[in-house]
Amino acid sequence: MTGAGGGYQVGFQLTPLSVDGSLDAADFKGGPHPVEKDPIYKLCLDNRDSGNKMVQEGKIEEAIARYSELIMQSRALESEPDVQWTDEGRDLVRHLRAAAYLNLSLCFLKSKQWQHAINTATRALQGDKDPPEPKENVLLPEKKAKALYRRAVALRDGFDKLDEAVKDLKKALEYVPEDKNVQLELQRTNQALAKEKKKSDKKLAGFLSSQSQGGIFSEADRQRDTKGPELPSEPVKVSDGLWVVPKEEKEAEEGVQEAKEAGIDLDELGREINELREDKPEVFSELRDKMKTLIEEEVVKQEQTSGSAEAVVTPLLLLRDDRALRWRHYTSTVQLYWTLGDGWVGEGWEGLQDADFEVRVSASELVVRCLAGPRKSEVLGPLSGRLLNEVEPGRCWFAVERDVRDPRRQRRHLVIELAKKSPGRPWTERQIFKDRSEMFNRRSFAWTPQQKEQESESSWTTLKPGRRPDVQDPFVTSRSWLCHELQQGQSAQHLYFRIILDQKKLDEALEKVPYFRLFGVDVSERFFKLFIRGDESSPIMLGELGGAVVPDETEVELTTVTREVSGHRIRGTMETLPCLDVTLRKDPESHGEWEAFIHSDEQVLNKPQGTLEEFEVRQRRRDPSPDRSDWTPDDFADEQKDKADAAFKEGIFRDAIVYYTRALRHTPRNERLLSNRSAAYCKISKYQLALDDVNLAMEIEPSWPKLHYRRGQALRGLRRWDEAVAAFEEGRDLDPQNPDWDKEVNRTRAAKELKETSSLQKAKN
Repeated sequence: MTGAGGGYQVGFQLTPLSVDGSLDAADFKGGPHPVEKDPIYKLCLDNRDSGNKMVQEGKIEEAIARYSELIMQSRALESEPDVQWTDEGRDLVRHLRAAAYLNLSLCFLKSKQWQHAINTATRALQGDKDPPEPKENVLLPEKKAKALYRRAVALRDGFDKLDEAVKDLKKALEYVPEDKNVQLELQRTNQALAKEKKKSDKKLAGFLSSQSQGGIFSEADRQRDTKGPELPSEPVKVSDGLWVVPKEEKEAEEGVQEAKEAGIDLDELGREINELREDKPEVFSELRDKMKTLIEEEVVKQEQTSGSAEAVVTPLLLLRDDRALRWRHYTSTVQLYWTLGDGWVGEGWEGLQDADFEVRVSASELVVRCLAGPRKSEVLGPLSGRLLNEVEPGRCWFAVERDVRDPRRQRRHLVIELAKKSPGRPWTERQIFKDRSEMFNRRSFAWTPQQKEQESESSWTTLKPGRRPDVQDPFVTSRSWLCHELQQGQSAQHLYFRIILDQKKLDEALEKVPYFRLFGVDVSERFFKLFIRGDESSPIMLGELGGAVVPDETEVELTTVTREVSGHRIRGTMETLPCLDVTLRKDPESHGEWEAFIHSDEQVLNKPQGTLEEFEVRQRRRDPSPDRSDWTPDDFADEQKDKADAAFKEGIFRDAIVYYTRALRHTPRNERLLSNRSAAYCKISKYQLALDDVNLAMEIEPSWPKLHYRRGQALRGLRRWDEAVAAFEEGRDLDPQNPDWDKEVNRTRAAKELKETSSLQKAKN
C-alpha cells in the first residue's frame, strides 16, 4: 500500500477476451477486413451469448456487466480504422447494441432499478445518440413492443406514472395487437388509473360536500343512514395498537364546546390537515404547533382547576415533534437519537439517567416511557409507534449518552439501537415509523386486567440500559490477502481513505462473517487505526493524522468503485472493484488543506500492534528508527526473519507467518523462509498452504532433507497417507543417519490405520 498501507501492490484482475478461450491471436491477421472478422465484434458476440446465459441462470448482476461491456465494445468498434464499413455492417453493429440495451432493460426490471430500466428501454428504441438519429431506430416491430412494454412497467411500478405507462402500452399494441401480455398489462394499468382518478374525485367530492348550504346535494337526496354503528359499552380491541373506547355523550359534547371556546373549528382543521399535509407541509407544521400549544394550555388549565395532575382524565395524545429526533442507518442496525434538554423538547428532561426510562420493543413496535421527573409516565411520541420494518428485540439496547455534536460537551441524548431482522438490507423509507404524517399517534392502553395480562404475554421485550459489548471476533482474513491498494484525498472539511479489496478474498471472508463485522476503526483526535476484526494486531492503517479530527463523526462504508482498466487494449474498458471508504471529519480548528494525511511508519505496520491508546503512548516516547538507507534486501529479510523466529518460539504462529511473509517480499526465492513458514502453517492446521510452500522450496533446493520432512508433515495433515510415507522415505534416503525418519513413517501408518478403523466402526453403527 502506498504510503501507509504496508507495501501493498497496485494490481488489476482482467477477464479473458473470451469465456471459452476460442478467440486467439492467430484467428486475426490484421489489415482491412469486414466487420464480422474484427476481434472486437467477436468480443461483442461473446458478451451477448454470456449475458443471455447468465440471465437464464438468474445471475442478473453478471449479465448487466456483460451487456454493458458489449455496448462499450460496440462503440469502440465503430471507430476501428481497418474495418471495411458498409451500410449492412453498420446496421449489424446497431442491431447488436440495441439488443443489448433491450436485454439490459429486462435485467434492470428484475432488479427493480426502475430508472435504469426506463433509460435502457428508451435507448433500445432510439439509440444512444443525443439528439436521436433516425438510422439508430433499427429494432424490429416485436422488439420495439418489448422495449415499450418494459418501459411502461418501470414507469408504473417504479414511479406511479400511469398516464405515460398507458401511452407506451397502447403504442406497443400497435406493433403486436395480438399479444396477450401487453393486453393484460394495459388492462391492469387502466384499472389502476381509473382507481386513482376515482380516489381523486372522491377527495374532491368530500371537500365540496362539506361546504355550506348542504354541498352539491341536499340532505334529502343523500338517502343515507346517519345513525352510524352502535358503539361498544366496553373497550374493544380492533387490531394491534388500536382500541375502540366508549365515551360518554356528555364528554363528547363538552369536548366540542371546549374546542369552540378555544377558537378551533374542528371540521375546518380536519379539512386543512388532509389538504395541506401533502401539498403544503409548512402550513401543516404551523397547524400542528398551534394545536400543540392549545392542548398544553388546556391541560395546564385543568391541572390548576383540579389541583392535581393525577385527577385529570384526558385522552392520550402523543404529539410528533421531530426537531429533537434524528436517526442513523447502519448495515445491521438503526440508531435513534432523542436530545434531552437544552431547549430542544421543552423542560423536564435535565438530569435524567438510563434508569429513568423504560424502553419496550416487539418485532414491529417501539414504546419509550419516562419514569422520573416532571415527565414521569409520559410516553415519548417521536420514539414510539409501529415500525415500518421488523427488528430483533433481543439484540436492541438503549443508553443516555453525551451528544458528540455539542461543542460545549453538555447536551445529552437518549440513544436507542434497533437491530434489523434482515441485516444488510437497507431501510429505504424516509421514516422509521408508520403513519409519521399523522398529527396524533394511537397507542394501545391496558384498560382492564385482562388486557394487561394479554399485553404481558405478548412478544414484548423490556430493554436493559447500556451499550452491548462487541469485542469477540474470530480470525477471518489478513490485510495482505484482502487489501490491494490505497487511495486518499481531502476536502476543506473531510479526509478520505479508500482501500481497494480483492473480490475473491472478500467473498471468502463474507462466507464466514457478515460484512458489517469484517472491519474495525479506532479514531482519536490525532491518531487513526483501521484493521480487520479478528486480526487487530496487523492493522491496515495506523499512524498520526496530519491534523485534528472529530472521532465520533467517522463514517465507514463497504462499497464498489467502477473505473477504467489501466493498460487494456480496448480504451474505455471498465472494471468494478470492491472497496472500503473511510471518511474522517476534520476538527473546525483544522479545516483547510493538510500537508500530510497520515504519518505512518511501514516498520510499525510490520509489527504486531495493540490498541490505539497503546500506540499513542508509544508514539509519545518512541526511539528514533535505525538508519536503513544502505540496507540490502537480505538485511530487510533478516530483520523480519528474526521477529518471525521469536514469535514462532513463543507459540504465536500467526504473527510468525506474517513476519515470514514480509521477509519473503524481500527475498522470495529463499527456501529457508519458505520452509519455516510451512512449519508455521502446519502449526495452525493450514496444511495445503504448508504443502504449497514446501513444494516451492523444493524447486529451489530439492536435495535438502528437511524439505522432505516438511512435505511429509503437510501430506499427513491432508490425510494423504501413502504420499506422506513416500516423502519421509525420500528424506531418509538423503539423510540415512537420522533415526527420526522411521518414527515419522511409523507414526503416519499408525494414523492411517486408526482412521480406517474409526471409519469402519462408524459404518457398522
